[in-house]
Amino acid sequence: MSVVISHVQKWTDPKLKWDIEKFNGVKQVVVPQSLIWVPKLFIYNSLDTKDMLTDNRYDLRVWHNGRVKINIPQFVTCICRLQIDMFPFDTQFCAIALASPLLNTEEMDVNATQPPPDSYFAGNAEWEVMNVTVRHMKFMEEGEYRAEIHYILHLHRRPIYYITVIVAPTFLISALSILGIFSPGSNDGPRSEKVSLGLGSLLALTVLLDIVAGAMPKSNSVPLLGI
Repeated sequence: MSVVISHVQKWTDPKLKWDIEKFNGVKQVVVPQSLIWVPKLFIYNSLDTKDMLTDNRYDLRVWHNGRVKINIPQFVTCICRLQIDMFPFDTQFCAIALASPLLNTEEMDVNATQPPPDSYFAGNAEWEVMNVTVRHMKFMEEGEYRAEIHYILHLHRRPIYYITVIVAPTFLISALSILGIFSPGSNDGPRSEKVSLGLGSLLALTVLLDIVAGAMPKSNSVPLLGI
């Protein structure tokens, strides 16, 4: 699964507090990322992760009470386990899994909450995002617990392409082949007409089978489209 995410991280750093009255009522400032410590999280089930901004273009917003916020837009390609028995009428669950590479839960714990109501999730021409849930987990590594967050995407495949390009033509050609057996021919050569019709249908089915083979996911089970 390839997704573009805009991941917002918020945390409190006690060392960044200041008194508003001593700084002319300034309640918040925007500073470069290089000046402030940022909690390190990485997507450990990704094949590839690309930051959509260079390091010198990331900024943070800091409030007088030590509250810090950063927005990290990324392009991520994740590994997902697919269930293709009902392909192309299938739904899939794919997760974006984040964890800290070093810090344990005593040093940095992650508060996992559901996406806010104003969050924006968009699919594409083939997939529709039905829902996004958040699961907070912990795993043991070398005698200490580390926080792990799963953003689970519930995806539904839009089957209209496969219906119009593969399913409907296959049914039409199959019906034409069956009707061709019982169709009356002319007195000159009924057998030759039926043979030509059968060969034409067989050629069309061969082309469709090539499209089906390229469209179906590679798996040990036979999906619904193959049946």
